[in-house]
Amino acid sequence: MKTKELMAATGGTAIAGKADTEFSGIYIDSRKAAEGGLFIAIKGESKNGHLFMEEAMGKGISVAILSEREDEIKKFSHNAGNRATVIKVDDTLKALHDIARCHRMKFDIPVVGITGSNGKSTVKEMAASILSTKFRVLKNQGNFNNHIGLPLTLFELDETHEAAVLEMGMSGLGEITLLCDTARPGYGAVTNIGEAHLESLGSIENVLKAKKELVDCLDRESGVVLNSDSFGFDAMKNAARGRVVSFGMRNKADFTAEEIRLGDSGIEFSLVARGGKIARCKVMVPGMHNLYNALCAAAVAELLEINGDGIAEGLENYRPLAMRMETLEWNGVMLINDAYNANPASMSAAIETLAGKHVAGRKIFVAGDMLELGKYSKSAHSRIGKIVAEKKLDFFVTFGDEAEACGMSAIENGFDSSRVKGFKDPEEAAGFLRDFAKKGDCVLLKGSRGMGMERIIKKIMEN
Repeated sequence: MKTKELMAATGGTAIAGKADTEFSGIYIDSRKAAEGGLFIAIKGESKNGHLFMEEAMGKGISVAILSEREDEIKKFSHNAGNRATVIKVDDTLKALHDIARCHRMKFDIPVVGITGSNGKSTVKEMAASILSTKFRVLKNQGNFNNHIGLPLTLFELDETHEAAVLEMGMSGLGEITLLCDTARPGYGAVTNIGEAHLESLGSIENVLKAKKELVDCLDRESGVVLNSDSFGFDAMKNAARGRVVSFGMRNKADFTAEEIRLGDSGIEFSLVARGGKIARCKVMVPGMHNLYNALCAAAVAELLEINGDGIAEGLENYRPLAMRMETLEWNGVMLINDAYNANPASMSAAIETLAGKHVAGRKIFVAGDMLELGKYSKSAHSRIGKIVAEKKLDFFVTFGDEAEACGMSAIENGFDSSRVKGFKDPEEAAGFLRDFAKKGDCVLLKGSRGMGMERIIKKIMEN
């Protein structure tokens, strides 16, 4: 790609350098910028990329895109003898998306957008694993699912890719619309609608509205996968302009499961499509919620014309991501790291999974704060405590300020107070668990990303 193409995509103006400069590699972090690359100065909440422009230029980048400090950068470039082309735009974040969209549209391949309150990353990985039996697939890496990560992922598209599976996250209205406008998916999947980001969105109805943006962006030639057991199913189904494929276990659905075996390390089931068994499937991750994730991924695969054998092969090849029901072992204790994130639905699913495990020792649940719930926080945490009491787990550890309500609620609902312990320091929590957990016990840890629950596991494993 040359700078004249960048200017056409962004509406920018070259204020230094040549209009036909070529570049390879796109960077928003000056520490990672490399010779011959393009550096886009993004102004974020905590850092302003414009303040690191000199560092990036010092590494030999070919092109820089900025929206401020143009006089300083022109002077620096001239004095340093730097030959980088500098392009001025009104909004560098918009420019990032404009360039990513321009690049994406060069490839005529199926693109699948995946969103939902729970299970996005798992479904993305499962779907990518299934599609990989037929296509060479691009997918988001790590947490590259937002307004920064998704366009950066799109820049990885090249002529070797035959399909893309893109997780789309959000924390407010309009964000998925932006991601769809950039990625231009032809297919979509909404895993479920639940109590997530309530602090910013205000209600589950607004969560539905935000997630439905993916459905709204798909045209008549598209297809969308929806959870028939989820809140908002009818609203999204009615809004869809293209084909709808449903999955679920309670309500009528196109894809469902029979002959289910929920094991400690995975799930086996017969995949049923429109009343007929099409495959016997095995997934190496436990929990009923992961059965739903597998059904969602299978429905996505059908949209791209992958048969039952391909679905079964892809699901069996799937391996869980770190901190998503990741099983570890320490001194004969099973540690389940499900600490990537949490909201009421995923926390409940984790408790259900732990309660169903067959272990020689005790079942110990460690719950961290569920963040971004706003005015719903106390009631949501209280519900989790009630579930812990109902499932009759052996011990309950809370971590954080908000999670204290979980412990109090568990006790109020009949859980023995001597079997509840609360902490706010990860080292103290880890120290207690190191001393308390014995061979044969199973300890499951879950909390919101901001709680960093993996710190507790790391401290346990260190000793």
